[in-house]
Amino acid sequence: MSEIFCESTSILSDIKIVKMMSDYGFIGFGYYIAVIAELYKTGGRYVFEDLGIMAKNTGIERKKLRNFIDNCIKKYTHNDIGIFKSDDTSFYCEKVIDTLKKRKIKKSNGEKGGRPSRPTIQDRMIVNDIDFVNLEKSDYDKLVEKFNKEVIDTGIQILDNWLAKGSKTSKEHIGKNHYGFFRKDSWVINEAKKKLEKETASKWGSV
Repeated sequence: MSEIFCESTSILSDIKIVKMMSDYGFIGFGYYIAVIAELYKTGGRYVFEDLGIMAKNTGIERKKLRNFIDNCIKKYTHNDIGIFKSDDTSFYCEKVIDTLKKRKIKKSNGEKGGRPSRPTIQDRMIVNDIDFVNLEKSDYDKLVEKFNKEVIDTGIQILDNWLAKGSKTSKEHIGKNHYGFFRKDSWVINEAKKKLEKETASKWGSV
C-alpha cells in the first residue's frame, strides 16, 4: 500500500479489541489487522458493496467478513463507540482517517522522509539558454561547492531539457524550486557525471 501501515503496541489493551478477542481469539485480531490494512488503502472508508474485493484481498470468506465488521460496529463498543463506525453505504475507522490526514499534512509540509520542503523561488537565477530550471543564486553556489561547476551546469542543462519535453511527470515540476533535483545520487547528478565522463573519454580517444 502507498501509505505506511502502523498500529500502536497498546492496541491489545483497547477494551473494544479485548471484547472482540474474547469471542474470536487471535483469529479475530488477524481479521482486524487485515481489515485495517485494507482501510489504509481506501482512505479509511470502505463501501459495503465492495466487501467481495476485501474478502478476496484478505482471504476471509465474505459472509464471515461482513459478520465480523458488523460486530465491530455494533457489539464491540466502549462508551457506545465501536471499533468501526458506519453509515448507510459504508463503514469506516476514524483512527485510520485521522492518521492519514496527519500524514498528508506532514507530506505537504515536506516532513515526509525527513527532508524539508524548499521554499518557492524568491530570486530566480538567470542562466543563458535555460528556460525552465529554477534555482536561487545561493543554492547554485552551494551546489557548485559540493559537486563542482561543470557537473552542476551540465545537470542544469539536462534537467532543463527534461522539463522542456512537457511529459506528464515533468509538467508537475514546472515552476517549482528545483534544488531537490541536485541532491547526491539524484538522476540529474548521475546523468551529468556520465555525460562528462563520455566527453572526457571521447576527447582523450581522439588525441
